[in-house]
Parts: sequence; C-alpha cells; structure tokens
Amino acid sequence: MITNDTVQKHLGLFKKEALKYYAISNLKKATLFIELYSRLAYNYNFLYSDDQIERLISLISSDVIGFHSVNKQQGKIVFYDSFAIDNRGLTQQYLRAIFSWGYDLLFITNNTICPDILNELMAYGKTKIISYDKANFKDYLLVISEIVAFEPDKALLHFSPWDISAFYIWNSLKNIDRFLINLTDHAFWLGKNCADYILEFRGYGAFISVKERNIPITKLIFQPYYPINNNKNFQGFPFVKDTIVAFAGSNLYKISGRNNTFLRLIKEVLIQNKNLKFVLAGPGDQELIKKYINKFKLNDRFFLLGNRTDISAVFDNIDIYVNTYPMIGGLMSQYAAIKNKPIIGYTSLDLLCYNDVEDMLHITQNKILVKTTESEFIEYFNKLVNDPTARYSNAKLTNNCIISPDSFSEKLHDNIYNIITIDNNFISKIDFKKNSIIDLYLDMEIRI
Repeated sequence: MITNDTVQKHLGLFKKEALKYYAISNLKKATLFIELYSRLAYNYNFLYSDDQIERLISLISSDVIGFHSVNKQQGKIVFYDSFAIDNRGLTQQYLRAIFSWGYDLLFITNNTICPDILNELMAYGKTKIISYDKANFKDYLLVISEIVAFEPDKALLHFSPWDISAFYIWNSLKNIDRFLINLTDHAFWLGKNCADYILEFRGYGAFISVKERNIPITKLIFQPYYPINNNKNFQGFPFVKDTIVAFAGSNLYKISGRNNTFLRLIKEVLIQNKNLKFVLAGPGDQELIKKYINKFKLNDRFFLLGNRTDISAVFDNIDIYVNTYPMIGGLMSQYAAIKNKPIIGYTSLDLLCYNDVEDMLHITQNKILVKTTESEFIEYFNKLVNDPTARYSNAKLTNNCIISPDSFSEKLHDNIYNIITIDNNFISKIDFKKNSIIDLYLDMEIRI
C-alpha cells in the first residue's frame, strides 16, 4: 500500500541524491534524480513546486551553460515544446497564433515532432526547427547559440514537468520575455525560475500558482484556449446508434479510486434508462473496467473505445457528455461545449474546485453542469436522457464560452506585448481542499 509517508520518503531520497551528485560534479546523475523527483511529485500532488530543486536547477544551468543575453528583435518568437504531439497539449493552438501574426519562428524540441504539427511548421514559410538530444549537455550550448543568433524578443515555453534539459536552457537566458504555458496547472511542475510570466487558463490553476507555488500574482496572465478540430473521419461505434448515446473521455486512470463511484453511477443510470448506451474513450488499462462491465452484465450498454484519434467526430455522434470523476476531463469539456452537447458531471464537494467545469469553461456558476450529490446527478442525467428540451437548455449554457482561434490569437498577442496580468478577484472564490487532493491521488492507486 502506497502511503503519504512512502511518497515523502522517496521524494526526500531523490532530492538527497540529486544534491549529493551535484556536490561531486556528477551533473548527469544529479539531473537523473531531479527528473525522478519531478515525476514522482507530479504523480501524487503532495506539493506543487520545490524552491530547493529550482535553485539546484539554476546552479547546474550556470555550471553547464552560463548566462547569455539576447539582443531582441520584435517580430521574432521562439516556441519551446517538450511534446510536439498532435491534438495533445497546446502546441497547435499557440503555433497557429504565431502563424497568424506573420512573425519569424524558431521551434525547439527534444522530442519527435508528430506529422500534423510538422506539416504545419513546414508549410509556414518563416520557421526554423531545432531538435536536440536532451542526454547531451553539449547540445544545450548549440541550442543557446541558435536562440542568441535568432534574436527573439518573446519566448513561449510549453514544458513537461520533467523536461530538465529545458529548465537548464531557459534558466540561462536573459533579456528576453519568457512566458511559461501552465499546461498541467493542477499538478507539480518545475521551471518557474526560467519564466518571467505564467499563462494560466482557469482560476484553479492561478490559485495554485499563487498559494502553493508562491508565484507573485503580478506574473500571472489569463490565456484561455480552445480544442483542436482535427477533421478526422469518424471511426464508428461498436453498435448501431439507435438510442441516446452518452460519452466520457479521459485517460482511464481518472476514474479510478473513490470506490469506483464513476462506474457505479454510470451503471445506475444505464439500469434506469434502457434507451441509453454509454461509451468511454481514452488511453489506459481497460482490463479492470472490462471486469466491472462483465460483473454487472453491461456488455451491450457500456462500451470502451480506446484512444480515439477522431475525437472531434466522436462528439458529433453523441447526445450527452459526462465528465469523469474523481478527475475531470478539461479538454473533453471544451469539445462538448464547442460541439453544443449537454454536459453533466458529478463531484464530491471536497473536490469541487478541482472538478469545476464552470471554472474550466469560464461561465457563470449555475450548479447545473456539475452535481455534488449522487441523487442529483442521477436525477438530472435521467432528465437529459429523456427530455430533448433539457438537453437543448443545457447546451445553451455553454454557447460561445470557448474562445475562438482568432480571439485566442488576438488575446495572446495583447497579453505578451502589453503584459495584462490577473488580479485577486480571479482566484478569490477558489475553495481549495489540499488534503482531499492528496488523499485522492493515494486513493487512485486502488484498483477496481
């Protein structure tokens, strides 16, 4: 059984080893243990940043790279991307904004660039692409030389929480405005010391940045985003669509823990509505969910779709979107809103700020899209299944709540060139229950 003490003990061990290897100038070993620390901290959310590790990163950056100043030229942007994965993260949204400005672009990654992103980069006539080996410290200096020679005035940083090579590189650069895209705003990440400003997409993430990461609110900028419509052809469902179809999508770990509440609620609604089928899409271990489906004889009503690349088309073919619990699917909620689908979700009160779809979608709090009692969830879900008017009224609540690509581009340009920061009102209503979040991540280790 994994406990709080177990995780804390291992975090302490990894930090001790990182400091030890730094003290004897074994920087590769120190880097390895920093990465292990970050991965473990990300998985359990006992903390959201670590100033001691950030200082160690700064020290290693100074030792390996030193400090370099950039002569800035307006109209030149560098985009650093730890991912470069099609339809995941925010790579395409930010690149398309830069393309719309017509600015020169330096794209840097240490990952394989997926086909859609690569095609877009190659089609844009003002792009230079730099790939480097994160295991080779000498490559970091080559990346720095490329950045200095390019002379950008702004940098957009799309980090994974454990891309230690990126933190070394961006700690070393001065006289350039560095904007960190807070992609994993709910979890631990490193890199705050290599950014001048943080781009936040919702109140919850901004609250965590101020209260748990100790980032000054004067460094936070609100930048909502939109989902990518990939125009993939619909791959179909494993049944004939002759009933109402409800859909949920997420990495499958997001429904583990909390005594299988999500699966139990879906089972109950299926039992009460013979005219309903439920489909669940997303990567992860399906075996235990299949056992649950078999146990309750739901094989002809509850279907697993796996990881669908046609997710936009899937939304075109469903009637109701159901948010996952105990962890919400933020991007999936955006797809539902942009596709005008009704949204329903359940969360316990102690996890409401974490699962608040209305915060995610930036709409007025209405207590309709998310229910905090199981009975309310089941009652309203039943209504959505059987009442077309209820589905229509629900979908209207999220009309036009998702920023358009053009507005995203305009707002981002305004944000990074005029530095429009948030104020305390943006985070004042977040009711954060830290111990509940800690308990949740431990509980999610429990298997079905």
